[in-house]
Amino acid sequence: MPLMPTPRDPAAAPDLSATLASGRWLIWLLAVPVLALLAFLMAAQVRQQRSAAESAIERRHEERVRTLHNLARPAIDHVHDLRVRMEQVWAHPPALDAALATALRPRLLDGRPDGYTLDGAAEPLRARYGQLLWYAPDGSAPAADQLRRAQAFLEHARPAHARAAGFTASWWLPTGTAMSVGYPWFDSATSLRSLNEHALISLAAYRARGDDERRGLAEREPKRDSYWSPPYFDDASGMLTVSHAGLVRVDGQYRGEVMLDFRLDDLQTLLAGWRELPGRQWIIDERQRVLADSAQPIGPARRPDSGPTLKVALADRLPAGIEVAMVDAALRQPGVLARHDGWALIAGSAAGSPWTLVQALPVSALDAQTGPTLRPYVLIAVALLLAFVAGQLLLSRRFVQPAAQVLAYLRALQHDAAAPPPSLDARWRPWVEAVTATFRSLREAVQRERRSEALKAAITDHALVALISTDEDGRVVEFNPAAEAMFGITRAQAAGRPVGELIVPARHRAAHEAGMARMRAGGAPRVMGQLLDLQAVRADGREFPVEMRLWRTEVDGVNHYTASLADVTERRAQAEQIDRQREALRQSEKLTAMGSLLAGVAHELNNPLAIVMGRASLLEGKAGEGELAADAQRIREAADRCGRIVRTFLAMARSRPVQRAEVQLNDLVRAAVELLQYGFRSHGIDVVVELAPGLPTVHADADQLGQVVLNLLVNVQHALAGAPAPRRA
Repeated sequence: MPLMPTPRDPAAAPDLSATLASGRWLIWLLAVPVLALLAFLMAAQVRQQRSAAESAIERRHEERVRTLHNLARPAIDHVHDLRVRMEQVWAHPPALDAALATALRPRLLDGRPDGYTLDGAAEPLRARYGQLLWYAPDGSAPAADQLRRAQAFLEHARPAHARAAGFTASWWLPTGTAMSVGYPWFDSATSLRSLNEHALISLAAYRARGDDERRGLAEREPKRDSYWSPPYFDDASGMLTVSHAGLVRVDGQYRGEVMLDFRLDDLQTLLAGWRELPGRQWIIDERQRVLADSAQPIGPARRPDSGPTLKVALADRLPAGIEVAMVDAALRQPGVLARHDGWALIAGSAAGSPWTLVQALPVSALDAQTGPTLRPYVLIAVALLLAFVAGQLLLSRRFVQPAAQVLAYLRALQHDAAAPPPSLDARWRPWVEAVTATFRSLREAVQRERRSEALKAAITDHALVALISTDEDGRVVEFNPAAEAMFGITRAQAAGRPVGELIVPARHRAAHEAGMARMRAGGAPRVMGQLLDLQAVRADGREFPVEMRLWRTEVDGVNHYTASLADVTERRAQAEQIDRQREALRQSEKLTAMGSLLAGVAHELNNPLAIVMGRASLLEGKAGEGELAADAQRIREAADRCGRIVRTFLAMARSRPVQRAEVQLNDLVRAAVELLQYGFRSHGIDVVVELAPGLPTVHADADQLGQVVLNLLVNVQHALAGAPAPRRA
């Protein structure tokens, strides 16, 4: 469709030259306010861009401050836990490990004893207990309570070092005691060299001075629990280090300190990755000692008359043009970017964090960011001038005004779908109709997409099972609330990370990665659509059973994989409980049947035994005196013993209500021992019965008490069956 009108009769056309001449002044008059408006917009845009740039710097600064706090938080928590642990176990330390006491041996220096160490401990014991240095001036060994407290400290310090990579060493330094306890293990000679010493006994005076300083700090500031040391270069680890110490108080008395040596290399690495603009960044402590410097990394400098020293004062590291007063002003307004004499400074720290981030940026670098925003306005000014000169009136009448109405109509449609269309000539009606149809279809498409997304989000977010979706590389793209609750990982933490690192146990990750690689290479998936019983792992490292079904979805030509997982821990526990109950019921039925059988056998034996006992008594009476009478007596006694055993069987197997009567405990014990005598003899166990005479009778059910005694004797038999001879009960 042509945008220009069709030619009209020349006679009817207005005089162009007269129109241009009469309208020239109007063209420039219109151009001047437009250019002035453009200049105003340029200035406003510059201010807006400058404000946006400063706001972006402040947001990034806040994020970095949180990062610093998160880096220091494990060290703070570790020292706090160690301090609380030592205060809790001070009065009643746990039992001493005999292996630790045995491994603590004298250290020899030039053939003479020089304190006690764990230098000679075996590797497993070193990995468990670290190092213990005892350097009493009188050469005595440490007391048991001191070793037990040291053991409690080392066992509590070890798990934290396994989790935190930045922890160099944890220390327990009890006051008034010539002892230093550290984890992990280190050679005592290496530790002494780092202090320019070679004998443990020489550390006693060094420790005494430190005890006096810490005790004075504990007395001056009774509410203070911890403090941070200045940065120093640790010769033992070869790292720039800072120590965080906690003051241990028991009943208001200073008892020593726990300490953590924390490496500062991660701080320097952070600053190296935070340099978007020219400038300087420092990480300082509460006394404005520099822990990391983006331009001049902190390194050791040695003086001939002393050990390692570090230049860590912030005033010594400020570039030209920045004064300490400017940094102090920034610290008084944390998180706010302020300009001072050509520099923009911002400083701040998170609540409870020991470290503060200070940034200094040249103002020229900030202003340079707003330069590119001026180019579009210059080009627009030139275009406007050309447009005004070339055909202001024609464009205004034939294009600008209709286009403005169409644009206004577009804007109106954004807010009101029923906005009336503008009244334009036939050349512009197709555009208006196209705009109307486009906006209508676009609005409908947006509404459909919103409904679809809302439905999908409602299904995913309220699903009872965990739903996890990954891309073709196995990185998480969807992690619903059920998955967050199941694995203890938030959606933000899971997004973009390999799913194998999040939920697959370490021993199965190689197989998981192999399966993902096979599917990326085009291989047929072996587990797609199947219900699988697997082991998963939570964020805290605990494994648990799950049921999983996996399916594949193609989006824009890219494969995505979604897994639904259900925690079956409770279901399996219930199944195991049912199996145990079923087995118990089966055993009960079996015992009931055996009891019935035993009762029948015992009853059948009663009659023959009665005949044997009667005949034996008659034979004994007829024999009179002599060897035959003794034989008859033994027959009668054996038959009598068999009768008692049979009666005991009947009492055990008989199912009857509880019948309480006066019962002699000694008789019950003798009957039970006699019943189980054969079992004891077959296992080589000698039974010695020592009963207190004259025990009073007990009002109870004799069968139930007898069953209790039998159970105890059976337990004794089982316990002694595997013991070495001689076995005696």
